[in-house]
Amino acid sequence: MLSGIIGHPVSHTWSPYIYSSLERIYGVEIDYLPVDIRPEFVPTFFRRASRNFSWFNVTVPHKVSSMRFLHEIDSSARMSGAVNLVTVNDGRLIGYNTDLQGFTDMCRKHALDLRGGKRVAVAGTGGGAARAVTAALVGGSDVTLISRSPGDSEWGGARAVDYGTARSMEFDVLINCTPVGGMWPNSASDPFEGFRLHAGIVGIDLVYNPVDTQFLRRVRNAGGTAVSGLWMLIYQALEAFRIVTGIRAAEGLADTLFRRLSALG
Repeated sequence: MLSGIIGHPVSHTWSPYIYSSLERIYGVEIDYLPVDIRPEFVPTFFRRASRNFSWFNVTVPHKVSSMRFLHEIDSSARMSGAVNLVTVNDGRLIGYNTDLQGFTDMCRKHALDLRGGKRVAVAGTGGGAARAVTAALVGGSDVTLISRSPGDSEWGGARAVDYGTARSMEFDVLINCTPVGGMWPNSASDPFEGFRLHAGIVGIDLVYNPVDTQFLRRVRNAGGTAVSGLWMLIYQALEAFRIVTGIRAAEGLADTLFRRLSALG
């Protein structure tokens, strides 16, 4: 049976590199296939998934829409309102969200405590990753969602504002959940252009290709802490690997994967 990742597009994903590394390290057979599925074909894919797949990851733009095709939804997916992992158990499709754990582990890795009422801005409210990040923060942080259409973007108890309003606000943490600043020709873009940066600010960019974005460079130049989204990609994959194989990755493996994957960019 196959495993893999569905999205549109998926040609940019580094997930196959992660799982091929885990396959070599732990001797577990993983036939991991990237599958590019346009949104209109998602229902057809899910009707047939249990015949061909033992498990698969879900990425943009299907993390939210896929939920309605599942037989069972894990608490992680219910909390975040999105799925990024689906397992097949006796023909039943079960959805999980490992972005939630991936974000938490990334923050722990970099000793980031984003609670205590810190003022956090999350850009990119349309995607499943933003929902997972918001779910991880709401209750311990003062979260503001930034959107081009704020009236349609309030989620998880966080308020939503437009970019113009947000540029006049002060934040302790900026988190990019948009594709802005990603692969060429967008790599010179900055999702927080015009925002005030200051010494001590934390910048997290879920874009992982390139590993070092224009936004992260600005954060460092301002004297802040810059964290690449590659860490979250790795940690959410390790959590998915634990769920589907029962194997908890060795301490330090994330650092090894980060070094290897950074060389790809």
